[in-house]
Amino acid sequence: MSEFVEILRSEIGVGKPILTSEILRICEGAARSSVFEKIDTGLKDGNLARFDRGVYYIPEPSVIPGLDMPLNPESVLRKKYIRDGDDVYGFRSGLSLLNDRGISNQVPAVLEITTNRSPRRVYSVKPFGGYREIMLRKPRVPVCAGNVAELEALDALGAVDLKALNSDEYAALLTMIDSCDRRALFDAAQSYPAKTTANLLRIESQRAIPA
Repeated sequence: MSEFVEILRSEIGVGKPILTSEILRICEGAARSSVFEKIDTGLKDGNLARFDRGVYYIPEPSVIPGLDMPLNPESVLRKKYIRDGDDVYGFRSGLSLLNDRGISNQVPAVLEITTNRSPRRVYSVKPFGGYREIMLRKPRVPVCAGNVAELEALDALGAVDLKALNSDEYAALLTMIDSCDRRALFDAAQSYPAKTTANLLRIESQRAIPA
């Protein structure tokens, strides 16, 4: 295995998505043409594999001799648009978020991701991982590790009809809200549509009424 691939293995790991931008950062100082030659050599040798344009990985051997484990598409989505380690820059939103959190039992055909990495307010990307469509949305407030819980809760509040929720779905929504910093939640809500704020205030007023 070449020194180039060994460096990628050390920096990123095996069976994990490696973005072109990461490779260029790791090889900082080297000519771009030289870096892409090394990528091509790694691909030809079989020590590096391409998942899609701009996304590579070091294959992980499977239990079946001669076959490698395919790269998990969810890990690619997560790294490109949601988070890399402690660096958080997006979250699943819309129906995808509601389904993940048990607030809806509808399975989304379209994956929505709110991410700092969306080039426009709404941006469609080439679908993969079994999704019919992947839609990126720019956040109303830049996403980071310190506010992602609040932004997820506000996104959910803006997407639901409170009267249509059953008791379990309503409880799941309350769990999201209770995981938030109250002041940060209300501060961020100022950047959201009126429906979001109205639903938040409606929940707060209902909770204020003694049982």
